[in-house]
Amino acid sequence: MKHYVTVGKKWRFFLTIMLFGVLRIGIVFGQLQIENLGEPVRIEVPIEFVTRDTRTGAIAWAGFAGADRYGVVGVHIATGAVIEVDLSKYGKTIRPVQLFKYSDQQLFMFAGNPGRFFKYDVPQKKLTLIGEATKATFWYKKGSVMGCSGNIYVGTYPHATVAVLNPASSTVSLIEHVGDDASLNHVGQPACSDDGILYFPVGMREGKLWSYNPATGEMHQILPEHLQTYGLVTLWKSADGKVYGKKDTSIFVCHVSGIQLVENTKPVSAPLDNEVNGKIALRIDKNGRLILKEKDTRKETYISTSFRMPAAAGLFRLGDAHQGKLFGSSYRPGITFTYDLQTGQFEDLGVLANGKIQVYDFLSHELGLFMASYTGGHIDFYPAGKELVPGNRKHVVGLHATENQERNRQLMLGPDGMVYCPTAPIKGMLGGRLTRIDPKTLAVKSYKDTELIEHQSYVSATAVPETNELFITSSIRGGTDAKPIAKEAFVFLWNTKTESVSFRTQPLPGVSSYGRSSRANNGIIYGFSGSRYYAFDPRKRKTVFTGVVKRKIGDVNRHDVLLCENPAANGLIYGVDPVSGSVITIDPKDHRINIVGSDPSLIGTRFVEIYPDGYLYYGHNASLMRLRVSDDIN
Repeated sequence: MKHYVTVGKKWRFFLTIMLFGVLRIGIVFGQLQIENLGEPVRIEVPIEFVTRDTRTGAIAWAGFAGADRYGVVGVHIATGAVIEVDLSKYGKTIRPVQLFKYSDQQLFMFAGNPGRFFKYDVPQKKLTLIGEATKATFWYKKGSVMGCSGNIYVGTYPHATVAVLNPASSTVSLIEHVGDDASLNHVGQPACSDDGILYFPVGMREGKLWSYNPATGEMHQILPEHLQTYGLVTLWKSADGKVYGKKDTSIFVCHVSGIQLVENTKPVSAPLDNEVNGKIALRIDKNGRLILKEKDTRKETYISTSFRMPAAAGLFRLGDAHQGKLFGSSYRPGITFTYDLQTGQFEDLGVLANGKIQVYDFLSHELGLFMASYTGGHIDFYPAGKELVPGNRKHVVGLHATENQERNRQLMLGPDGMVYCPTAPIKGMLGGRLTRIDPKTLAVKSYKDTELIEHQSYVSATAVPETNELFITSSIRGGTDAKPIAKEAFVFLWNTKTESVSFRTQPLPGVSSYGRSSRANNGIIYGFSGSRYYAFDPRKRKTVFTGVVKRKIGDVNRHDVLLCENPAANGLIYGVDPVSGSVITIDPKDHRINIVGSDPSLIGTRFVEIYPDGYLYYGHNASLMRLRVSDDIN
């Protein structure tokens, strides 16, 4: 269903006095309408356990986190009645709710922003805050362990901190700065052996592993130096009560003072706690139904509920139109969806890319569809004529494994017919890549930062067909927690024939990063850094104009103004300021910016694109929005 938002009288007056140039772009703002096309992606919620108190009956429980809310849901298995514990008021976040069953009457949670512990009394339906909020802003879905000394341990970011809850006394403590390296800020999934020793994996620039004795507080780094490579150690507990780990290809058993290499061993399967009367509570599906499976026959049945399923954490990207459909991605998880330009229908295609968190871009090609995804720096290809299912996916490259890259920020077609992808590196590292793919053979070649601009990451690439070059924008930033070496960012031209940098410049001196660029029909390229923008003539190798979009003091460098990759039918370049929520246009005739209008739904958007149907599309939380901006007026 489409929902319309009409600009109110206050905005109409404001726009009337400002927008003397509006009629040139074919919009009458007294009648401006923004369409909410709906939420294309909703997520399933896996059941974590069942409580069986005689006063309440059997209840299936799960934590959930979506774009609009997060918390805990319980479904009465006998009736389908729903209990929802909404935690959204404790800070906006998309981090998973850590949920723990202490007894059939008492649950504990770790959630919020910053993260904190909660207690929930099931019979009384009472939520209680425990202790003070921590400083945690990030933790992994499988980032906790329950049982060592009867306590709950949650590994968090930043500052490599473990949050500890004693459920018996409802007291909270912190193990801060695990380890001796302040540059390692992540704690992965802890594990506890039967002898009461805890093990904490710490990373990411390099991986370390710490043993911790909760009785004495004594800690030891136990991972040998040759295994202290990038990333976190994976830990599990085996049937013998010992903790095992894996780093790279090495498998080992953990001891308080070291590790011992072993042959492959399997993790012990934790007993399921989701069975009631021969039925296993599996999940709440996208339609809000509790799915049950008969233990003996394996047959699935369902119970209808009133639970409103959360949408995905948000919409991350909208890529090319391919075979009449717009392709986009949610994030956390990175589910691919389509929007049919003719019928206006959404289709949820599930996770199609190798990177499960989000898809950075979709590139439509006559030979098929390319996808660039995170994590892992993956590029995938779906051949034309084949169904879009994972079984038909061709994996082109995983740049994390080959080049220490994990964010493939864009896919674009170069003037030489090759596909190009500018990238940013893995956590803790500097130096991006420009990766080239032959769409016919899927052969891959990556150019290092030492061949481009050293110690920089690469944000976007724009084709310059007249000179067989790419216009590339850069940033001094690297992966998370990396410390920049360079002082300023660049834009530069890459010659696709000589495979070398042919020109570089700094159109906005002093900035640390340039955003995505856009090429006008006359060949001029526009780009932003924060609210400052430039116009660059690639043929003359010259910055021909600079300017600024007005913002409040203090907001000048917050978030780049986002430009649509291609101009509208009327020749104007459109964009959105995600700080103020304003739609802007740039007129290539004089480089002048007009503020077209504003709407709160545009604040914080991650993407904005114009398509041949004359609409500007953008994401607002988990909804796809659009605004008609262009009739073919010249």
